[in-house]
Amino acid sequence: MIIGIISGFFVLQNIGDEWLKPMIGLIVLIMIALNLIWQKLGVRFNEMLPNSFLFIVFIGVLGGLNLIFN
Repeated sequence: MIIGIISGFFVLQNIGDEWLKPMIGLIVLIMIALNLIWQKLGVRFNEMLPNSFLFIVFIGVLGGLNLIFN
């Protein structure tokens, strides 16, 4: 999460509104895709992800960026 906060800080320092809106849109689309996958796989999805290091890092970065953007 710290990585997401730090990267979000630097990203926001260097981009304007024209880049920020699509980035927020992309985050929303990723969240929708994860929700659809979760609905399709059900319990198996919940069992797979918490053990995946990449997922843990991805969610931490996403959470940090979300904290900065909001």
